[in-house]
Amino acid sequence: MKPSNKQLEIIKFCKSILSTWESTNDITSPTHWNDLQEFVDADLENYPNKIKDGIYDSLSDLLNIIRKV
Repeated sequence: MKPSNKQLEIIKFCKSILSTWESTNDITSPTHWNDLQEFVDADLENYPNKIKDGIYDSLSDLLNIIRKV
């Protein structure tokens, strides 16, 4: 089954966040968490908080993993 439009929207959002991290000059900056929360709130405002919180938590976990490499 192909991804739904909402699923595609989430995928594009995640790609955008990853692209931001890819082009950063300081992957260890605490600003990334603040920016992530702001982007989740702004770009995904039509999603329930449970979904937004899950996306934030998952991307935060991924950022922590990337930082440890």
